[in-house]
Amino acid sequence: MTEPVGAILAVEVRLLDGRFHGEPEWPPSPARVFQALVAAAAHGADLPLAERSALTFLESCPPPSIVAPTAVRGQRVKTWVPNNDLDAKGGDPAAVAGIRTSKHHHPWLFDADVPLLYGWRLPVVDGEASRARQADDVGALVALADGLYQLGRGVDMAAARAELLSAEAWARRVARHPGAHLQPSAATTASRGVLLDSPAPGTLASLIARYDAGLARFEWRVEGKKATQVFRQAPKAWFRRVAYDCPPERALFDLCVPGVQGQLGATALERAVALVEAVRDAAVERLTAALPQRSREIEAALVGRRPGDRDTSRATARVRLVGLPSIGHPKVDRGIRRLLVEVPHDAPLDPGDVFWAFSGLEVVNPAGAPLVLVRSPDESMAGHYGIGAAAGSRLWRTVTPVVLPSFGAPGRRSRVDDPGDGFENGGAARAREEQEAVRSLRTALRHAGIDAGITRAVVQREPFEGRGARAERFAGGTRFSTATLRHIEVELDRPVDGPLVLGNGRFLGLGLFAPVPSALGWVAFEIVDGLAPLESVDAGGLARALRRAVMARAQGIIGERNPLPALVSGHAPDGQPLRTQGRTGHLLFAFDPGRRRLLVVPPHIVDGRQPGRQEHAPLALVEAALEGFSELRSGSAGRLSLRRQRAISSVDDEPLCAAAQLWRSVTPYVTTHHHKVDTAADAVREDVRLECTRRGLPRPATVRVEAPKRHRERGLEALVELEFAVAVRGPLMLGRTRHQGGGLFEPVA
Repeated sequence: MTEPVGAILAVEVRLLDGRFHGEPEWPPSPARVFQALVAAAAHGADLPLAERSALTFLESCPPPSIVAPTAVRGQRVKTWVPNNDLDAKGGDPAAVAGIRTSKHHHPWLFDADVPLLYGWRLPVVDGEASRARQADDVGALVALADGLYQLGRGVDMAAARAELLSAEAWARRVARHPGAHLQPSAATTASRGVLLDSPAPGTLASLIARYDAGLARFEWRVEGKKATQVFRQAPKAWFRRVAYDCPPERALFDLCVPGVQGQLGATALERAVALVEAVRDAAVERLTAALPQRSREIEAALVGRRPGDRDTSRATARVRLVGLPSIGHPKVDRGIRRLLVEVPHDAPLDPGDVFWAFSGLEVVNPAGAPLVLVRSPDESMAGHYGIGAAAGSRLWRTVTPVVLPSFGAPGRRSRVDDPGDGFENGGAARAREEQEAVRSLRTALRHAGIDAGITRAVVQREPFEGRGARAERFAGGTRFSTATLRHIEVELDRPVDGPLVLGNGRFLGLGLFAPVPSALGWVAFEIVDGLAPLESVDAGGLARALRRAVMARAQGIIGERNPLPALVSGHAPDGQPLRTQGRTGHLLFAFDPGRRRLLVVPPHIVDGRQPGRQEHAPLALVEAALEGFSELRSGSAGRLSLRRQRAISSVDDEPLCAAAQLWRSVTPYVTTHHHKVDTAADAVREDVRLECTRRGLPRPATVRVEAPKRHRERGLEALVELEFAVAVRGPLMLGRTRHQGGGLFEPVA
């Protein structure tokens, strides 16, 4: 049963001068609209009760859709203005030249006659009282929009109006608007989108607190006979960070055998190009017969070339057909049984018309078998290609090879008698080939509109899966040379959403990637600046601050009302601490003082195992939460500037993951139980031996204990040195506080 669709509160904003000076985003974020409505509602320091209720209701709604006019950057202008510090010059206005500072203005320019549209989808409520309260809040918001007078900086004068629309009326309004339609995404990063601030529960309270603190930002302090004025910075307002993108409209079609209900016809993986061309040409013929007056637009959108014109259409406006091979299990054959149709937001054709052209379409596959396209009721198969995932992926592998642009150019000596060896032999030649392939891969990413960098890439002709096919087998019957086809595994510097399709054959079924689950490994952040002297740093407090920050960022991705996965929070669904027998169940956080870095360690890394299937989605969420993480505030430890270190390609590259017989703790080990023995040192020795047994480690031959002491909250703690009879591979994180920075060991050479 489908959920009822709520009405849309449409707020239309017109910037009077066709300029927007807000930095750095375009379009203006929903947070700016919310702040402008707050400013319109306030009468001095007073915010009336009805308007307060309406704004609280608005911040509880999901992030709005945005329709914005096309904008370009104007000229950058530098002006010199007085700094707000005339007291430093004795209050003399004639001395203002000594406190002038430069400010840069780089406005966005657009057509002032084209408005901005923000559409908040209202929740469906039950009960007369709830509906009446919602109606009152909506009425107050409509009235507030009439009082909006600026958006962003004071020079951006604006006018607005709001109205309540049905979902159908909103869709018609969007269709008539000449600008781009941006939809909010569940992820915090978008490969072709932009991150914008949006109001969320608690935003209005944070704005009020900031206003109240601003009224008392100057405080007089008297020390003896001397009075000094102290400036206190007001707390920042809180907004939710939302990724806005312009996602294409997608439809998944099953390639069915005619006359046999529920049976899918499989096409050989290496015939992907021929299958896509057959389906595309049949759809073009069907759509042209229905819309003959739009034949040029149909050719441009589906084929990429206008009739009688050698120039192709814009790649971003082309409809993309992607044959989806069956994956998800090592034993399944890679036959193509489904077709994904993507219609970009700026395509010249309506998505409904395009999907109609494919629905029920009868074609013959390259093997001569008849097929009929049926709109798939189950789109779960698309999840294997990263479509619809809550968070993107960093590590991807090809299912069909990539046609690398400007790769394998003529003039390179090749052996015609061996199609598996496209270039001259020799290690140096192979190295040059791989470097050229990586350069071509960067070009392919740019052509696809993905600005992520490449951390690591593996280029080869062989498939990465046992059921795959070599790259050159896909060239038969196509215009692509075998020298340009390669299978690729690529690790990007930040997550991107699926589907990932790259290369010159991306509109013909080639260059299709699948995400590799759980690319998240050992994550380390170098502390660039802000760390207090090491002797005064509380390693446990720093690790707990890191844990709180990661949990908060993950919560911002999934929403405040959704519970965090146990792998992230360390708590079971009932709120109790997560308990596992011998196995690490959730993330570990630590401060490595010797290397001045913070560590986020997934549980499977500590256990020395592969991540379980149920851990894939939480690990992807953690990866998305760590994206862009560059600052940590940790009380007495300081305000830390962070830089993520490059991901390690092997555990041998990480010092704390080395194999050694002798290990020494760098943060205090805290006992897990109370042991009835003679001394505190004996209690620590007994607890360490039991802890090693629980964690599947060999029993240490020697345990040396230094400076044992009892802590009021944590219990008995000490510095420990372990010596094993055989070499043990790290990381070693042991004890009661091992998830929060305690019991971190390093190998001793």
